[in-house]
Amino acid sequence: MNALPFSVIKIRRVTACKTGCNCVLFAYSDSKIKMMKALPLIVFFLIYSAGCFGQDYKVIDTVRLTCEYEYYFQQDSASKNTPAYQNMILQVGKNYSKFCTKTTLLKDSIIYAKQVGGSSQSIMDKLVKIAQGSPNNLLCKYEIYKNYPQKVFLTLNSLLNRDYKFQVVQTAIIDWSVDERDTVICGYNCNMATTSYAGRRYVAWFTSEIPVSEGPYKFNGLPGLILYIMDDQKQHVFKIISIQQPKLVRQILYYDDNYLKVSPEQYVLGIQKSKLYTREFVMGLSTTPERRARALYNLDIKNNFIERY
Repeated sequence: MNALPFSVIKIRRVTACKTGCNCVLFAYSDSKIKMMKALPLIVFFLIYSAGCFGQDYKVIDTVRLTCEYEYYFQQDSASKNTPAYQNMILQVGKNYSKFCTKTTLLKDSIIYAKQVGGSSQSIMDKLVKIAQGSPNNLLCKYEIYKNYPQKVFLTLNSLLNRDYKFQVVQTAIIDWSVDERDTVICGYNCNMATTSYAGRRYVAWFTSEIPVSEGPYKFNGLPGLILYIMDDQKQHVFKIISIQQPKLVRQILYYDDNYLKVSPEQYVLGIQKSKLYTREFVMGLSTTPERRARALYNLDIKNNFIERY
């Protein structure tokens, strides 16, 4: 593996941060995690993952840098009492990058292992363990590839369920205003930048000490890695947890499917339409009225996607 043209130091906690985040990982109890676990989600996960065995993953790059972010978001646009958290991974390669949930990344790597000759039973055992963990929130069911299939473009692939498979291909260019203000986040000297994107205004903190023009979600284009970004209503927040250069060779995997190509606006509408499919599934489950009501509530509050049109 080629050495990076800069050094990656271990993330260290700081007690003072002008962003107000204190660089401390949000904590939530095991009981809350258990509440997020639902049989329908596990069933969906396993059925769909098993179906993926017949599909091919393509290696498009080698990972040079792995960045883990915690994504906090308000699920219901009308209620601050609907917080959710998802760990997200940014893989940066020489030519391309990939951004998705940590759960999706693990699933992809396990199924790719089957593709190259792994044991089916071993793969299913690992998938079951993943499914028993924290599932992907509906508002995070995407994989974003920057500079793929070509420079200054990005591709968002989303498998919401078996009937809703979307692909968005758009320009990756974002206009930033860099501010003179600075701070220290997790031991890195950072500068501030602002932008308006997809219906929201954002404040970002980036570090030129890691000179890769990358960041979480679709954010990119600054002269350094984005460590923290938040919209002005504090409904969507990404903050760095760890930055690592892999010791072993890791591939950036691309999974293709029969995606329906849509615009960003159509994708947001598709998320809401896909909820009708899930609602029908929940209504057909043999369960108690209380559990069904809770499942429907958890589905209905997911109306505040990061992009707003």
